[in-house]
Amino acid sequence: MSKHTPGPWTYGSKSVWHLEPGSEKAICTIHGPRRRTTPLKIQERNANANLIAAAPDLFEVTNAIKMALDMGIPVAEILAPGSQIRRAVDAAIAKAEGR
Repeated sequence: MSKHTPGPWTYGSKSVWHLEPGSEKAICTIHGPRRRTTPLKIQERNANANLIAAAPDLFEVTNAIKMALDMGIPVAEILAPGSQIRRAVDAAIAKAEGR
């Protein structure tokens, strides 16, 4: 299996971008409705783009949770408010939601 382009990814100018100093590149272009564009359809396009841009963050935090579980750390401890993984979970969800 090939590796994905590492994060961070961000959404802007109708594309999801990989931002690394000196090597910005588009990951994908987000196409919206071609006709009869409505504010709701634009919101949906933007929400889809934010979710795609958050994919590396969501993958990374899911992998961190799996590794902690494999080490036998209780779920309550892994996801305790203020824990490093909990903060990463909250940040990834916020990015996926466009916040």
